[in-house]
Amino acid sequence: GLVYALAVWLGCGAWLAATLCVAALVLFTGSLHEDGLGDFADAMGGPNRERRLAIMHDSQAGNFAIVALLLLFAARIGVIAELGTPERVGSALLVAAAVSRTAMVIVMRLLPTARTDGLSAGAGRPGDATTISAAVIAILIAVPLLGFTVAVAALLGAAVPAIVLAAVAHGRLGGQTGDVLGAVQLVAEFGALFAVALLS
Repeated sequence: GLVYALAVWLGCGAWLAATLCVAALVLFTGSLHEDGLGDFADAMGGPNRERRLAIMHDSQAGNFAIVALLLLFAARIGVIAELGTPERVGSALLVAAAVSRTAMVIVMRLLPTARTDGLSAGAGRPGDATTISAAVIAILIAVPLLGFTVAVAALLGAAVPAIVLAAVAHGRLGGQTGDVLGAVQLVAEFGALFAVALLS
């Protein structure tokens, strides 16, 4: 949000400011979630569960990863530009960050790990108290910043793509991995931002 506000203050248009904002988000997280989405997208082209899990371990980015990331970058830039004012962008990004990470916690709680090694397996499954606390914190952030109606829309906007992706992961991989959680974070974040943009 600060990067977007600074870019606008310097005279940048909404699209350039949004591009710089997304670049800052990627740098801030070390592109960890983007790597997860790319690996997940590539893995979906595998013929069976074992091959899909092996593809997710491969450090090379395939066609599916490149296309998925390009589409997501374009969508994120577009929806942030659509939000318009720095104040609205800042509020929406803060809420999207909270609800998308809550989505990760919920998926970790509900789905088994697809393999015994890796980041997600090492972290373990969060308990009910942790999951509920994450959800409550997200709600307490969303409602004051966006108002009740838009906050509910943001929560639903995050939930729908996260549920779809988690269902695909469960069916195709047998559960969740660190890459799946990274992908969940990104689609949930975009869903929340999209919902806020629609109602703003």
